[in-house]
Amino acid sequence: MPVELSDLLSNKRWIGVEMGGHVISVAYRPGATSLRRQAELQRQMRQLQAAENVDEVVIVDSVASVFCEIVCDWDLTENGRSLPVNAESVGNLPGIIYNAIMDAINSDGKTQDDEKKRLNATSVAGLPHEVKQVPALNGIPFSEPRGTWA
Repeated sequence: MPVELSDLLSNKRWIGVEMGGHVISVAYRPGATSLRRQAELQRQMRQLQAAENVDEVVIVDSVASVFCEIVCDWDLTENGRSLPVNAESVGNLPGIIYNAIMDAINSDGKTQDDEKKRLNATSVAGLPHEVKQVPALNGIPFSEPRGTWA
């Protein structure tokens, strides 16, 4: 059955971002940027870094714009009102909050990739999905399956 690209791109994933004893719920788009868009963003950042008299506001606006391509929703409020996910709001966020959100997104993506690799490796080998390490026998490490064989 064919998979529609727009269905994949519209997918969003919710994560919790811990900050100072609170958890911010953040929704991001795992497939938000294409390879071409990523290359374009890297090119823009190199140009900005190489320029001599760069207005810092231009850099902040550029970074905030990219953030808004990736993050699509959150439960962050200011004075009791929902804070919109837009370049202005993101540009005014304290760096520690911005960094915590981006770190959580990167960690979540890496965790998903690691989990897929682990599942693929055990599935391809025909082993059960849960495998635990046991002590080496005669200096040769091995894994002992836990559960039943598929």
